[in-house]
Amino acid sequence: MDANTLFSQALGLGGQWNVIKSEMDVPQRQLRLELDFPAGTKFACPRCGQLCAVHDTVDKEWRHLDFWQHRTDLRARVPRVTCAEHGVLQVEVPWARAGSGFTLMMEGMILLLAQQMSVSAAARLLRTTDHRLWRVIDHYVTAAHRDKDWSKVRRILVDETSARRGRRYVTNVIDAESTDLLMMAKDRGADTLGEFAAAMTKHGGRPEQITEIVMDMSPAYIAGAAAYFPEARVVFDAFHIMKMAGQALDKVRKDLARKGGDLRGGLWALRGNA
Repeated sequence: MDANTLFSQALGLGGQWNVIKSEMDVPQRQLRLELDFPAGTKFACPRCGQLCAVHDTVDKEWRHLDFWQHRTDLRARVPRVTCAEHGVLQVEVPWARAGSGFTLMMEGMILLLAQQMSVSAAARLLRTTDHRLWRVIDHYVTAAHRDKDWSKVRRILVDETSARRGRRYVTNVIDAESTDLLMMAKDRGADTLGEFAAAMTKHGGRPEQITEIVMDMSPAYIAGAAAYFPEARVVFDAFHIMKMAGQALDKVRKDLARKGGDLRGGLWALRGNA
């Protein structure tokens, strides 16, 4: 078995494609594989699946998983077919997603690393730019989010967080049962809950099905809940309740101290007693 046959089997190319050339640059730690198809091969039309003759080809390149710690790039002339019904169309190659500069196996590795570390750290590990990785992540996250079913969501958590410096905030809406992030909206106004109410219908849900909204005491969120989820019960989160209770307790402590009360040694007992 020669090297090209070995690489063809390792890539799982199938019967239509083969590695016809392999070059390894040891000093640069790079491996380049050139793929091609046999003359006379017919490919399926991307729209109807009908086998069609090749019209012409377009040269393309993809980054693949490393072989033996060598950066690996695939190159191929991708055919365009002539379909009697749909005209001239470019076929889809079995090792990569249309429009991507990475192979499917490489994209799988990108998604795996993105769950374990920052995107910038993953980019350094893979020796590429974080912008390229973000495009891959955005594609799959958007597709997964588009297919989410919200028909069983009943209780939601609403909270704000800082998106970047300069007092720029976003609103997060989370499923209280699964803790899945349902939506992230710009700003922290009442209309952000309106955006979520509108998005529910796109995911098989209805605003009327929400029974509880857990939030802080933001007047904007309270107004948004009343406007877009009038049937839901508003529940203020424990953090802000306890913060208010602590402030009230401190005020009473100071008032008693001014009146001559001796609370020395009792402060921690008071604050720690629910």
